[in-house]
Amino acid sequence: MEASQSSPVTVKVIHAPTPPANLVVGHVVPVAIQGSTAPPRKWQGNVVVQGGAPAAPAENPVRPAPAKKAKRVENAHAPAPISSPPAQSQPTHTHTHTPRDRETNRECSLKQVIYTPVSSETVVIVMGCHISPSIKGLVATFSILQVCLIICAAAAAPSKMVRLVPAMYVFGDSTLDVGNNNYLPGPNVPRANTPLNGVDFPGGARATGRFSNGYHVADFIAMKLGLKESPPAYLSLAPRPTALLLSALATGVSYASAGAGILDSTNAGNNIPLSKQVRYMESTKAAMEARVGKAAARVLLSRSFFHFSVGSNDISVFAAAQPTGDVAALYASLISGYSAAITDLYGLGARKFGIINVGLLGCVPAARALSATGACNDGLNQLSAGFNDKLRSLMAGLAARLPGLDYSLADNYNLSQVTFANPAASGYVNIDSACCGSGRMGAESDCLPNSTTCADHDRFVFWDRGHPSQRAGELSAAAYLDGAAGFTAPISFDQLARKI
Repeated sequence: MEASQSSPVTVKVIHAPTPPANLVVGHVVPVAIQGSTAPPRKWQGNVVVQGGAPAAPAENPVRPAPAKKAKRVENAHAPAPISSPPAQSQPTHTHTHTPRDRETNRECSLKQVIYTPVSSETVVIVMGCHISPSIKGLVATFSILQVCLIICAAAAAPSKMVRLVPAMYVFGDSTLDVGNNNYLPGPNVPRANTPLNGVDFPGGARATGRFSNGYHVADFIAMKLGLKESPPAYLSLAPRPTALLLSALATGVSYASAGAGILDSTNAGNNIPLSKQVRYMESTKAAMEARVGKAAARVLLSRSFFHFSVGSNDISVFAAAQPTGDVAALYASLISGYSAAITDLYGLGARKFGIINVGLLGCVPAARALSATGACNDGLNQLSAGFNDKLRSLMAGLAARLPGLDYSLADNYNLSQVTFANPAASGYVNIDSACCGSGRMGAESDCLPNSTTCADHDRFVFWDRGHPSQRAGELSAAAYLDGAAGFTAPISFDQLARKI
């Protein structure tokens, strides 16, 4: 049951000229549920961004007002400027907002903060907006008055993670796919929806569509950004428009697809190519705007994390089909497609791009198994390195040309080189074979229910013949977030997420 969009809702508004002295600078995350335990509160500008010690129950809990329509907004105040010293206590005011408030609340802006405890599981932060909570505490209907930012967080228990971004949107190939390909028809679509994939998935063995024994790098990046895991697959949400909308607003969406490339021709018909992933994002944004308004969607997207890892399949297909082909033409096509994707997403409102370059393609088990000695394919690695050079130049050029665009380029190629040079330093005992597979180096088949697996999954770099293990994904994410040893440039993923 949803609250009527035209019904007035009583909310508590805090006019905060300056942050209290006990608050520190942080990033926008959900305010703690009233009456729950959560980490110390943080402050960004004049936005409370994380709950503190157990809060006292609200004196006037938020609930839908009677069916009688409100005729006006009482006690409305314009937001105060952020300039004066912290006050001993922050005055609170109660307002009744309805869609009619568009005129009377013309001064509402991001300087006015409304935070509303909706249920024991979800908190919604609204700045200068009307909100109608539904029975489950999820946002059912919105009436946007002016610039508005809405962030929803659902958690079964209070989280100790600081939410650095409102949402994460994922684009790429099988290294990031969380199950989109499970919904694609056709016998040749690459899928990871059968055991032994997911054998170590947290909470119980489950094949989720990830090409991993558990989580992969996007999950660990999401966790470090304050999310539970990678956002869900777009195609799992698309048949349920409300579910898609709520996910897009609350945590994000993953459009990544195994086998996908920058070029539409790469493994055509068996994946969602990058260009189509971007079109899906465009339709998602349209749904967001229809519900919360253009201003709110723009603010949310500008603060969200857009994660990329794509290009490996294009290079692999090229090398297999045209080992002596026109490499310069390949790079030109790939960079043109990559540029179009970034530019189109920028036009949709994206500003923060966390990108992983192409790794040592010639050193995955599938490539090594083709060598009589099990050595890496140097030709494939050179193709990867050349593309990465072009990608680095592309991103630097786009950042100079597109105002407000920020990016972090993670060096998977260099990280792999360092890891392979000293695997023991990362706890590995094997860097060349698949943990799950069959035949020579475990690389003669995919990871299947009847495959042989290694004894210790965490001590192999590769889970199957082409994808990293859960442990490898975890270590990679840590390197990209921390930016240690120059594995990201010009800033780390963490620094990118914290940019305002």
